Amino acid sequence: MTFKIYLCLLWLTSLALALIAILVEAAPLNIPDSDKITLPKDIHRIFQEKCNACHSGDEAEAQFNVDTLSQLMAGSEKGASIVPGKPQESLLWNKIKSNEMPPEDEEKLTEAEKKKIQQWIQTGKFPSDKEIQQIKLDHLVAEANKHWSFRPVKRQKAPVVKNKKWVRSEIDRFVLARLEAVNIEPSKDANPYTLLRRIHFDLTGLPPDEKEIQQFLYDVKQSNMQTAFEKVVDQLLSSTEFGERWGRHWLDVARYSDTLGGGANFTLIDAWRYRDYVIHSFNKDKPYNQFVTEQIAGDLMTYDSAKQQEEQIIATGFLALGPKDFTDQDKVKLMADAIDEQLDTLGKAFMGLAIGCARCHGHKFDPIPLEDYYALAGVMRSTQTLGELDDAKAFANMPSWNRIPLPTMSEQKRKELINKSKSTRESLSQKANLLKLEIKKIKKLIALNKNNKSLKEQLNKLEQQKKDVDSEVKKKGSLKNYFGESYPSILGVLESKKQVDARINLGGNPRQLGSKVQRGVIRAIGGQSDKIPNHQSGRLQLAKWLTSSRHPLTSRVMVNRIWGHLLGRGIVESVDNFGTTGSKPSHPQLLDHLAYQFVEDGWSVKKMIRRIVLSRTYQLASERNSAATKIDPDNKLLWKRTTRRLDVEALRDSLLELSGQLSNERGGPTLVHAGILSLGFRIKVERAGLWKRRSVYLPVYRSMVINNKAMMPTFDFADPNFVVGHRTSSIVPTQALFMMNNDLTLNSAETVASRLLKEEMNDSDRIRSLYLSVFGRPVKAHELKRALKFLKLSTERLNKQKPEQARLTAWTSFTQVMFSSSQFLLVN
Repeated sequence: MTFKIYLCLLWLTSLALALIAILVEAAPLNIPDSDKITLPKDIHRIFQEKCNACHSGDEAEAQFNVDTLSQLMAGSEKGASIVPGKPQESLLWNKIKSNEMPPEDEEKLTEAEKKKIQQWIQTGKFPSDKEIQQIKLDHLVAEANKHWSFRPVKRQKAPVVKNKKWVRSEIDRFVLARLEAVNIEPSKDANPYTLLRRIHFDLTGLPPDEKEIQQFLYDVKQSNMQTAFEKVVDQLLSSTEFGERWGRHWLDVARYSDTLGGGANFTLIDAWRYRDYVIHSFNKDKPYNQFVTEQIAGDLMTYDSAKQQEEQIIATGFLALGPKDFTDQDKVKLMADAIDEQLDTLGKAFMGLAIGCARCHGHKFDPIPLEDYYALAGVMRSTQTLGELDDAKAFANMPSWNRIPLPTMSEQKRKELINKSKSTRESLSQKANLLKLEIKKIKKLIALNKNNKSLKEQLNKLEQQKKDVDSEVKKKGSLKNYFGESYPSILGVLESKKQVDARINLGGNPRQLGSKVQRGVIRAIGGQSDKIPNHQSGRLQLAKWLTSSRHPLTSRVMVNRIWGHLLGRGIVESVDNFGTTGSKPSHPQLLDHLAYQFVEDGWSVKKMIRRIVLSRTYQLASERNSAATKIDPDNKLLWKRTTRRLDVEALRDSLLELSGQLSNERGGPTLVHAGILSLGFRIKVERAGLWKRRSVYLPVYRSMVINNKAMMPTFDFADPNFVVGHRTSSIVPTQALFMMNNDLTLNSAETVASRLLKEEMNDSDRIRSLYLSVFGRPVKAHELKRALKFLKLSTERLNKQKPEQARLTAWTSFTQVMFSSSQFLLVN
């Protein structure tokens, strides 16, 4: 064989292989063999030749795919394309018959081809609806199983590691195995001061005080670091501050706000009950599966007391808290949008899935077909979303919401209060009418005798009395106003009087309706739910499906959130997106290990937190290592602790705590009403002393900048319009400017300085005390020297002030510098 012939054969072989590869690449994907058999060959050929260009593969136009019989039967985003035995009712035939399809620039079907398709629809053999649904479901499940997060959670065996002495827990084995695989040495352990400050902020959002630091150091000397640390962890987990810290994390997810948002932005006076419920739930370590169930279907759960029933109904505020624009004149759209918001929140909060993407068409990336979205929408449509919207009748464009009376109030007592309010109103109205008649008489007399001063004085008195009575009528005109702040009501949801299945909204338009879909869940993920009875909404079945040990997402998503709050980054970085477009887990086996253990531990959040913080991985120092940085610059393999900036609540609360101004008042209402200023706008009155309380108790307004001179948005407070599982943590110049100029920083610094100067100690000891309380560590020798020099020079430069004032000013400036420094703002 000559060399030229060899080259020709080689070229032909390569060409053949390339053509085969192209054909394989172009072949329709995921076509079950049964579909190919049941689709007649001549029909299949027509579709392949005339329709495949636009209606084949994953990017089929209008979601209409002609690759398989099941896809043909499923139809498009406009509904079913084939009605067996009825060509005239089949969308496919009507499009072909009218020559609308194929389009003008494509080869048209011949009359013979049209006739074949018509006859096939008329007399062909088609699978039953049940068989089609099963084929579609099998296909969805097969697609779901390709993605890691949709597969069941399985127990993971901790890997074998070389450096066994380094390991303190199974968590450390998973982490160290990854590090050893790429030859990275983990950082050294954090020192006692750093570790104590870290755990205090992570678990309570407040710094340790001097006594707590000294006690920890003493315990370390008496036993060892790990034993002393365990003691601190258990103390912090049992503290009230724990629930306030971790409750705020969940309120970010629940898009908590004290106002509705939108054009009206009405105040949600009863929202605080849900906030307090969340804090209380974390403090008593309510099992997470119960926590989830209560928020979705608390009103449908059994209870042992009226108090328990009340708590469970309050929990359903989760579904009612979402933003709603009541200025939208299209009430059909408003309802559809409200349901979409609820589903989007449910999906992201509990499963890390963007369910809302399936409202207009099947989800582009995740196994959530259009039918499953509307199966869930039916559950929400069969649920009455309730809330507080006073004076709604005054606005024709406002839907009338109701408030749920507290179950702890007996029906008899409630009737008594209503009757009392009614009788009071009637009595005052009668009095007002009598005064009105009397005023009318006096005015007639004055008209006849304009110079009579006595009549004019009498008229003035009567008119003032009338004003007072009118004010009383307005004040005591309803049960809520009659009993003021004690009016017992809840923001939450209940079952609708009539349960309905939702109809598909074509293109997401609630005024263009498609076929009706039976209420249900996402079928390809987590298995089937319990059958939903006709007289129930399906919320209880939805909650049970979500909290089943078989569900692949619920436990994974929650332990990933917990890990992210403690380590600075989730194992899955996209904490609210576990779908196919989300981040891949950095340690997939570790995530499954934690998720499995979470369920085994009875869904206990506190046990999971304890398990993580007692690992060596959590207790590492944050010092950089040049060799490790080259291999893993973003520290995704966890070879060190990631330094983080204090979030805004921890920053604000720490300033108040260090200055002795933080109030210990907990829970209760945040806002009170003060009437209506204009259409869609309600005056919000914040309670006295509110701004000295912990940040979790501050009012959250949608569509408004929060008070404290924009401190919250400056330091990345979560947007209450969305589910926020992980906040942005920026470091920008405006934050430094805030710390240098804001009244909170200045007042806190002055208060701390004034207190220090009153203490009987020398300046060196004052600086030592300040460093320990603000930075959580002892002052270094060179820092002490520079601080004394700064204070001396500053005091001398303020010679125009009185000596005592100059000294206070110098110490205030020094304290403010410490508050503004990275050592205070960052947690190592």
